[in-house]
Amino acid sequence: MVTNAPLLAIHGSAATGRQWDSLRDQIGEARAVLAPDLPGYGDNLNPLPGKQVGLGARAQPLVDLLASLSYPVHVVAHSFGAAIALELVRTLPGAVRSLWLYEPVVPSLLQTAGTERDLALRSDLACLADMLDRANAGVAMAAFIDFWHGGACWQHLSASRQALLAMQANVVLQDFREAFAHPLPGTALRRFSAPAHIVAGGDATVHATRMAALLAELLPNSSRSSMAGMGHMGPCTHPETVNAAIRAWLDHAENHQPQTLPVEHSPASVNV
Repeated sequence: MVTNAPLLAIHGSAATGRQWDSLRDQIGEARAVLAPDLPGYGDNLNPLPGKQVGLGARAQPLVDLLASLSYPVHVVAHSFGAAIALELVRTLPGAVRSLWLYEPVVPSLLQTAGTERDLALRSDLACLADMLDRANAGVAMAAFIDFWHGGACWQHLSASRQALLAMQANVVLQDFREAFAHPLPGTALRRFSAPAHIVAGGDATVHATRMAALLAELLPNSSRSSMAGMGHMGPCTHPETVNAAIRAWLDHAENHQPQTLPVEHSPASVNV
């Protein structure tokens, strides 16, 4: 009998699965922690994503991974990784036992909400994507880092760190393209009955806070919280606090759900 369901941890843009190493260290004795590199990052560089690759294709390795498992998994995701997590919910809802998402970057939430304020926030993200597309890699990634971190974070990074991030500019742009182009799987999300928790940092941008609120409204069995003193990179800047929150969430999700049963992995046939 499976007592502790596995955890799938999905990193965000300009990161790798190693983002979750400290989480694995804390909970790895209690459950399996799967933290793969998304295509284009870390050890998953070949082939690099191209302009025609969509979010579904980007998520496919994780869909295949879940389909190979006998039991549903808890899913933790950060930033762009949350867009991948929602694609897993759309494709294999029965394979996802719970969701814990930190500052999901899902621009289609703003587009679907459609208010003047939401469309203005989406336009800000579109301008950032345009900067990634048109500016040289260093300037583009400086804008990206400073947008999400606030202030002048880029100038305080070492030259070697700046160079490493600049090398990822094309993949980060691809993340934006896929997130913008992919329609919100509203029907699948409204039908998703497993527990979900959406988190934003207390120092988050208004864009991140709004997307978190909209997603929490859409998921029927969701809750939402704010983590004081953190910005968009909370899982990286405050790993001990974030990991403790994830651990508490996993205990809560497992104690408030029926015993884990094997899943049949058949893609969901729902409209988006």
